[in-house]
Amino acid sequence: MQRAAGEVDAASGRVVALVGTAGIGKSRMAHQFLGGLRQQNWQVLEADGNPLEQAVPFALFKKLLQSALAAGDLALTDAATVSAAEPPPHSDLWPAALQAILDQSVTDARWGELEPLLRRRVIGDAVLNAIDKVVATRPTVLLLEDLHWIDGQSEAAIEGVLSLAAHRPLLVLLTWRTENTPGWLARLDVRRIWLRSLDTEAATALLDGMLGVGAHLDDIKGHVLRHTGQVPLFIEEVARQLIAGGLPPANGAASLSKAAWEALGIPPTVQGVIASRIDRLPNEDKTLLQLASAVGPLVSPQLLAAVTGMPMAPLQSRLWSLEILDFLVESRWLASVEYVFAHDLIRQVAYDSILRSQRGELHQRILAAMETGAAGREEEVVEALCQHAVKAQDWAKADRYGHLAAKKAFARSAFRDATEYFQIAMDAVDKQPESTVRERRAIDLRIESRVVFGPFGKMEEWFGLCREAEQRSEKMQDEGRRLASIAMRAAALNFYGTPYEGIAAGEEALALVNQLANRTWLGFVEFGLGQSHFLAGRFREAERWLEKASTRFAGAPGDVPPGVTASNLLVLCCMMKSIVYVWLGEFECAEKCADDARQLAQAEGRQYDLISACYAHGVLELWRGNLPTAEEELGHALKLAQDNEVRQFLPLVMGSLANVHTQMGNATGAEALLLKAKEEAESLGHQSSMVVIPAYLSSAYNQLGDSLRAITLARACRAGAKQRGYVGIEALAALAEANALAAKGAGADEAIDCFKQVIELASRIEARPLLGLARSALGRLLADSGRMAEAQEELFQAIALFDRSKMTAQLESARSLLSRF
Repeated sequence: MQRAAGEVDAASGRVVALVGTAGIGKSRMAHQFLGGLRQQNWQVLEADGNPLEQAVPFALFKKLLQSALAAGDLALTDAATVSAAEPPPHSDLWPAALQAILDQSVTDARWGELEPLLRRRVIGDAVLNAIDKVVATRPTVLLLEDLHWIDGQSEAAIEGVLSLAAHRPLLVLLTWRTENTPGWLARLDVRRIWLRSLDTEAATALLDGMLGVGAHLDDIKGHVLRHTGQVPLFIEEVARQLIAGGLPPANGAASLSKAAWEALGIPPTVQGVIASRIDRLPNEDKTLLQLASAVGPLVSPQLLAAVTGMPMAPLQSRLWSLEILDFLVESRWLASVEYVFAHDLIRQVAYDSILRSQRGELHQRILAAMETGAAGREEEVVEALCQHAVKAQDWAKADRYGHLAAKKAFARSAFRDATEYFQIAMDAVDKQPESTVRERRAIDLRIESRVVFGPFGKMEEWFGLCREAEQRSEKMQDEGRRLASIAMRAAALNFYGTPYEGIAAGEEALALVNQLANRTWLGFVEFGLGQSHFLAGRFREAERWLEKASTRFAGAPGDVPPGVTASNLLVLCCMMKSIVYVWLGEFECAEKCADDARQLAQAEGRQYDLISACYAHGVLELWRGNLPTAEEELGHALKLAQDNEVRQFLPLVMGSLANVHTQMGNATGAEALLLKAKEEAESLGHQSSMVVIPAYLSSAYNQLGDSLRAITLARACRAGAKQRGYVGIEALAALAEANALAAKGAGADEAIDCFKQVIELASRIEARPLLGLARSALGRLLADSGRMAEAQEELFQAIALFDRSKMTAQLESARSLLSRF
């Protein structure tokens, strides 16, 4: 670490990680190192993850921002100013973003109107700008501890913080546990320092410092080293147990038998050692320590006083006693005195020592005290309120605070956290006494939660919530809520089910819409039917339904379901219409729809909409043969989807981008990307992607020369698509099979027959670009087989199809082939 600090200069910094098991000494080593740097006039920023804040969006980022503001003595307005000559996009919203992450009142009215994905991006940029201001001119060490407990939104943005070390005098020091290492930490390209158990010399020195020296202690020290595995924390805890129980006198026995060691009562695990120490505390101190463990890793003396009713002076005295005994450590956080546990194992053991029958009552008291202290600003601490309400089994408050926390997370585009809090709220409602009010609340939460479960890619859960809402609506005979549930089930089936299931559910919803004369859900249902018919290969029917939905959203923007806007749905309609027109070979119409989608998306600034528009343009350019442009559009869509956790789009975009790579001759890159897309699709339950990816893989393997594998994959894909009703994908798979058979070289007749099957399928669904590709490939194969007249006829038809669709690259290729004979 000293070497890394020495390598930091005005133009660049370093990133170092301390990695080891629990209790190995990461935190102690880091803070001792920071103490030395402080004496050398280094600036220190620090933040940490903790297990109770993993579902709190931007929890670590908030601490880091507070630390930066304090270290730089920056006001919020100064932290949000832009120093670049050309202001970055949305930098005018940075003051609002910093207010939001600090749970302050946001004064900019535009903030509430922003799409959640954009809010998250602006928060990340604003915090990064504030930190950059603080670290730009002075050597700084930034300590991020316990990253195995980082919240999901801080995790997504942390790489931006690490990137500052590339051009600032910044030393970033990270710590995490080896036994809890998330995948993103394992992939970080940083210098790692692996901390192991102490060697015998160092472990003995630690014991000498705690127990003293003398031949009469050598045997017991040997037992301690064997018992603890020479892990520093465990050594210290066992030593404290021995000191408390009384060490052997200097004139005692020279050796310690196994029975004598066991008679000392040293528990076999570090948890047991800690529990034994806690049990020897006076009752008042033990009770206070248990209460602190229930509050959480960070303990406010004011909150303890509110819960216990103790005067502050005697309470502070007991806290000092616990600090002297190394249970707690004082932490001065932004001028307020708080306490943290010396190690999280101590907090866990202290909490486990509370009788289960008493835990609920304890959390209820903490909840009441927090509500009193946060009156009027509950949203600032809503995650903690939710946690204590759940543990107190106060289900009405768990519902309320879980729902508030879900909406707060959604507003920050924290989809992962929002799904967890929606689930908490729904579970809490179900544990309340049965009533009509409870059932309505349960259904409404399930319908509302679609806005996070869908984009985050939790397809199975999304579909299950729709079914459950529908069943409960039927039982209540609430037709309005049943309609909403069926409409959402139909939408979910376009990802989680088959086209025919989606069409059936959509038609059921449409009949109920008309019966109830409900305009709110009509356009949404029509859009879903357009998606379903597209997946079934019924492109003209898809065009009809999507046009109906588009006209409705444009003409009556208020007739949309809760949680979405007409503009957002129009973007999706334009995207889907563009892709439908691509399959039909009507590229001018496809381009207009893709341009409309982009114009709407840019006007609104929603990241989800921008992904949709980029995807539409990428698919269009792919089929046109403009591969570099397609690669750029799809690559941008993929980056946006990954950065914003819009997992719903990932398999679709990755599959199309891999197809571009194959056509550009990079089959190896295509294979790697398709295998990732396959894994993603399977984890999401994204059915159409799971069906189509083997067809794309077949093309990649065919280009790599593995014709047998290509044929096997294509045939399996073709059979699966036919069975599930994906006629367009069936035609794609048949074309991949035909190309692989032709490349194999043995049995031209089999390949010719397969091409003719593609032609029959493509003609039936009016997929002119696919029809042109099949006729062109068949013409080439017939020419190679000496059947020139048939080859010419196929090429003439292919040229006519390419010319009509303005597929310039394919048109020139077919004309070139025809000119040879």
